[in-house]
Amino acid sequence: MELSDKVVVVTGANSGIGRATALLLASKGAKLGLLDITSPKEVEEEIAAAGGNATAYQCDVRLTDQVESVVRQIVEKYGPLHGAANLAGVIGSGKKVERSITSLTETSDEEWNRIMDVNVGGTKNCLRAELRHMSPGGSLVNASSVSALIGSPWNVAYSTSKAAIIGLTKSLAQEVGTHGIRVNAIAPGITQTAMVGSLPPETQKLWAASNALGRLAQASEIAEVILFLLSDKSSFVSAAVYNIDAGRV
Repeated sequence: MELSDKVVVVTGANSGIGRATALLLASKGAKLGLLDITSPKEVEEEIAAAGGNATAYQCDVRLTDQVESVVRQIVEKYGPLHGAANLAGVIGSGKKVERSITSLTETSDEEWNRIMDVNVGGTKNCLRAELRHMSPGGSLVNASSVSALIGSPWNVAYSTSKAAIIGLTKSLAQEVGTHGIRVNAIAPGITQTAMVGSLPPETQKLWAASNALGRLAQASEIAEVILFLLSDKSSFVSAAVYNIDAGRV
């Protein structure tokens, strides 16, 4: 699946699934605008060293004006957008790292709003800016989570935010479909990232045992599904939620 000369925005590009997606899309010939709250300059340099084309931008997706400005800069440099992978998100800052966040009764309004502002508001900000510069036939991919589908105790704010992404995705797909623009979501299971790798081994084993394959996902495996959804191979796929969870749901 090639994306030769396609202009694609990737948010959350500094690490995890976002980084893996950026590297994969660049290897397929895409011209990338990389966004993260901490500049993904190292990812840009890694892509350039491999012969790819990407530009890093420091951007807080919660800030509408900042998102609009960065997307305009990407379009000015590379031309109209053909796709976007909106992957920026946060889990929480809970007291127990293996839970990622506290119970609902212990979750402050400040923490709840922070998670919603990044995961839902940030995705909305990016989609709105991207759609203003999206070519007909473009594709948008948003990050939901298996947590949105099965729930997640001690992680209610995160699960709720990711459920909202599903509603946003399905509604927007109907709104922009007449322009030939597709909108889909991914719902990954627990993925082997730096954060997960820092957890106690017994916690990782417990999580791995919760799916049919008995292991955690690799970020590169999630990126392959995103590539498919951004490519012409998925030309009749829209308003879908792709579970990438090894049978967890």
